[in-house]
Amino acid sequence: MATVIGRLAAPFAGLLLACSMCCAQRGSDSGQACAAPVYFGLCDPCVPGTIIGEAPDMKAIEVINTWPDGPAEKAGVCPGDAITAVNGIPVPGHTWDDMLKQLVSPVPSPIDLKVMRNGQELNFHFERARETTLAQLSHERFVRGRLLMSGTQVFPVPADESPEEIEDLGRFYDGVDRRVGFKFIGGLDVPEGTPEDQIRVLVATAFEGPEHERWVGLTRMAGGEIRYGAGIGAIVHKNSYSAGFDAMVLKNPEEVLVNHVLPGSPAQRAGLFPGDRVLEIDGRQVSGLEPDQISDLIFKPEEPREVIFKPRRGRSTFSVKLHTQETQEIFDSAPFYRVEPQSDVLVLGLEVLSVENPREAMVTHVEYPSPSFDAGLHVGDRVLAINGAPIERITRQQLTETLHPKADSELTLEVSRLNQRLAFQIKPLTPPDAQAKIGRKIRGARSVPAHCP
Repeated sequence: MATVIGRLAAPFAGLLLACSMCCAQRGSDSGQACAAPVYFGLCDPCVPGTIIGEAPDMKAIEVINTWPDGPAEKAGVCPGDAITAVNGIPVPGHTWDDMLKQLVSPVPSPIDLKVMRNGQELNFHFERARETTLAQLSHERFVRGRLLMSGTQVFPVPADESPEEIEDLGRFYDGVDRRVGFKFIGGLDVPEGTPEDQIRVLVATAFEGPEHERWVGLTRMAGGEIRYGAGIGAIVHKNSYSAGFDAMVLKNPEEVLVNHVLPGSPAQRAGLFPGDRVLEIDGRQVSGLEPDQISDLIFKPEEPREVIFKPRRGRSTFSVKLHTQETQEIFDSAPFYRVEPQSDVLVLGLEVLSVENPREAMVTHVEYPSPSFDAGLHVGDRVLAINGAPIERITRQQLTETLHPKADSELTLEVSRLNQRLAFQIKPLTPPDAQAKIGRKIRGARSVPAHCP
């Protein structure tokens, strides 16, 4: 599980839980009204500015990264540090939630972190900052809007972005939903036909508020190594098979609820809906099983298989048979295609969602720092042409190759922003050059503060 008490791990910041898609902040009424990240019912809390991950056996909390110019970074905290105590409370013997509640404060207040770095114990004492303040440090601000397949969430956009642009992004996503047989209800993108009362159940079991106490975890969406793309689902390595859904595992009472269903997946074709309660898999009751045990009933490594589910929907119980499919095939056959930023050779720093029949494309994320951010691109810009070629004539492969350049030649991107045609000249940079602009460096696959070892 990764949590942002900072940035760079998901489209949110601060203390955000980027644990697959379970922590999509889609829950309480207070969260729905808040245009900033919400944790445990707190809108725009004060946080250290660290991206963290749960270490094995909860013996420590790993610092994955820090927010540029945030309080943790300025205090000297570095990626790779292992937090062993927060405010004098040791991590061993306490739950993940116990420690998150120590890291988050409703009001400005100091925090004490004890960390281990290369065998040396270090102590840090500094003031927390509000989530919105962290965004301002990156010349960004938070908005509440749509993220495709993840529903309504809070995410950062360039500071000068207008509300009308975010609304245009939502309308674009509505069109994508219609093409894949989905609809947007209750703040979530779900297959058409999904009962609205089931969506209310899912919303009630969000990762915040009192219902969070029922949370156990999520089943895997694929059998192999996976990472979760922003808003769409699992992007997996070759030969990883998926049923195209994940499920929330709950306790008191014990339930396994279908959570996300991917468009064009075996789960959608079989008619599974979010909120369906899974009772049995291949004749075995799932109540009381751990998420990984349930996942193992569904997947076999590098091998497709037939699986029979027994779900309950309302008062009706029925059987569903599906065949797992290579997850890459599911994405390749989808009428939408996401090109995400890469940081291996040269970077532009933008994410684009391309939709087929007819072909359209929209900017859905702008990295900070990046050439695209410096050029002034916005989330919600509709791509009209790249280097003079209309988007209608650019194939998926060509789009990927163009937005992941191998040479540092300047790229011309023409977009429509609220019906105004704009052109941007963007020159790719190497990741070290991009990070050096904000006083950071590349260490391995990470961007880290320049002062860190």
